[in-house]
Formats: sequence, C-alpha cells, structure tokens
Amino acid sequence: MEVNAAGTKASSRYMKRMMFVTIVYIGGVFLAGLLFDCYALTGVVAVAVALVPAAGPLGFIWAIGRYLLEEEDEYVRMRETQKFLMATGFMMVVITVYGFLEQYDLVPHVPAYYAIVIWCLGLGVAALFQWRRG
Repeated sequence: MEVNAAGTKASSRYMKRMMFVTIVYIGGVFLAGLLFDCYALTGVVAVAVALVPAAGPLGFIWAIGRYLLEEEDEYVRMRETQKFLMATGFMMVVITVYGFLEQYDLVPHVPAYYAIVIWCLGLGVAALFQWRRG
C-alpha cells in the first residue's frame, strides 16, 4: 500500500494538510504538557492551554471534510467516504461497549479524547478491509 494510493490532486493536498495538522497536534501536546508541568495554571489560561492539543483532532476532521469536498473522482470519494463511515461505526461500537463496562467498574476509566485514536484505528482497519476486497 502506498501513502497516496488515490494519486489525485485532492489526495495530495489532503496528505499535506494531515502532515501539517499532525505536527501541530504533537507540538500542542508537548507544549500543553510542558506548561502544566512548569506553571500552576488556573482559570481561563488553564482551559485555553488544555484546549491547545485539541487543535490537532479538530484539524484532522477539517482536513477530511475538505478532502471529500475537493475530491473530483467520484469512485475515490465514495471509497474514502466508506472508510470514514466504517471508522465511525468502529469507534461508536468500541466506545459504547467500553462505556458500559466502565459504568460497572469492570475496566478503568479512559479519557474521552481517546475516541479519535479509536477512530483512527478504525480507519486503518477499514483501509485494510478495502485493500483486501480490492
């Protein structure tokens, strides 16, 4: 599997956006962690700094939306939409099942922001599924 399997202009722009957003996300996580470790942040400043890492996942969602709008090849757009829907279903199943297990103290608490991680795992599973099917 190659990185830009679709080979379209829209997919190239999507990959560039995702690389940029990934760098922003990693930088935001480290920056927020550093600021919380080094300073006693409170109030509005603490909330603002805590939200900095959220820029990454929000950027991921924006980049995906832009990609679907810009993709001119209907078949490629349909395949990508299928992957995004499969990933969303995967995430919803995992977090719902885990939520009920957590409700009855059968598993430890996991922060809600892991939903995007589960969604990305689902995207990988969906890509493998599509690759296998051809």
